[in-house]
Amino acid sequence: SKEASCQKSDSKVHISDSIVIHYVSTLLIVITCYTVAVNVPGVAVVWAIVGCFMGYLLSFILPCMCYLSIQKRYPAHALESRSWVWFSWIVLVVAIVASIACTIQTITSLIKS
Repeated sequence: SKEASCQKSDSKVHISDSIVIHYVSTLLIVITCYTVAVNVPGVAVVWAIVGCFMGYLLSFILPCMCYLSIQKRYPAHALESRSWVWFSWIVLVVAIVASIACTIQTITSLIKS
């Protein structure tokens, strides 16, 4: 019965196994990169936009998400550190809002200049 269950799970087609989806998504990424490269006047503009988002992502969003993921995997420990879980959620939400606000502010300042 264990072999039968393995055979059943192997027969499923995952989205990552589809060659058509692979080629279509690769084509969309290349077209998007080309369009941005042609339409943006300089690399500094891209660095300004990506910099604000990545700064928040690496400094606040990813660490909070990793911590919350670990706490979700080990719920017994999460009960002991409930205040840290709440703190992580608050930091995560504030960081996401600040990241969006910073990116919007950078884009609007680039459009004005």
